[in-house]
Amino acid sequence: METRKELASAGAIMARRQETLTAEAIDHGFEVVSLAGHQDVVRVATFAPRNDGVLTGSDDSTVRLWDLPSGKEMRRFEGHEYAVVGVSFVGTDQIVSVGVDLAVRFWDISTGRQSRFELIPLDEDETADDPHGYPIAMALSADSRFLLVGRGDAVHVLEPTSGNELRSYKKPDTWVHCIAFSPEGRRAVCGFDRVLSLWDVPTARELRRFEGHEHNVYAVHFSPDGQYIVSGSARDMRLWDVVSGREISRFEHPEGAYVNSVAFSPNGRHAMSACDDGSLRLWGLKENSELSRWKAHSGAVRSVAFSADGALIASAGDDNSVRVWRSSLGVFPGHVGPVR
Repeated sequence: METRKELASAGAIMARRQETLTAEAIDHGFEVVSLAGHQDVVRVATFAPRNDGVLTGSDDSTVRLWDLPSGKEMRRFEGHEYAVVGVSFVGTDQIVSVGVDLAVRFWDISTGRQSRFELIPLDEDETADDPHGYPIAMALSADSRFLLVGRGDAVHVLEPTSGNELRSYKKPDTWVHCIAFSPEGRRAVCGFDRVLSLWDVPTARELRRFEGHEHNVYAVHFSPDGQYIVSGSARDMRLWDVVSGREISRFEHPEGAYVNSVAFSPNGRHAMSACDDGSLRLWGLKENSELSRWKAHSGAVRSVAFSADGALIASAGDDNSVRVWRSSLGVFPGHVGPVR
């Protein structure tokens, strides 16, 4: 078994050479748990608050809860008619999911039963059979005070306890592709086509715009301290300063490695991108460089997330699978440092 010093040395060499991780390297540092059972594309995966499980949503219309470290399916939540595009834990005893069927569903974790069902509000000139757009993004504030659902040109602000719409935030002639809450739960950032919009959720007032992406923005995430935003588009991932709106760094991706999902590490010093070419890529934000990458799925990777302690990474993809990896942060201890 390698010592910590040996692993650090090996990690530094791989980072400098920018090499793709091989199966041998993964065996030595990335123990994989595969969560198999979904019958279609898995759109989203997120860790349980205690890191002892993974919650997933799929195009097979199901939401599933998996045990860690066994990888066993613990609970299946069925009720959505079409694809599930967003899932989240609500406290310790409930989960919420949003589907293309325009439904927001709340589930009891212990029984697997649906505890509440709400339809996403429609405009006066649209119907459930002919909506202006289908839900494609969801975010829940850390305190479970607000639930955001992105659909068409609008983000709907819902109250989870009642399901009532509090307000909506619209950008006519655009399309919302992604949403993320700030850690304190008052601000949210949304990707409307190529522009990121930061807004105050309680008042629906726009605070700032982040412009520069040349393609639609499909992924966005706040840093743990709320001072930075990372966003992903077709050919790059970008790091932004929240206060000034300034672009700090740009992380180029090759042709075919379009970015579908991004995630800050819990220490705020790294970011992960999930790509169309099936790869996961770890980036050092201080180094402004790619530290590692590996082939995670046989199809596009749709979702990536870190566990709260940073020890694990969950990815979900077009190959109908969810995989849990040991965080490569343990392999690159010499590459940590504050974002500047």
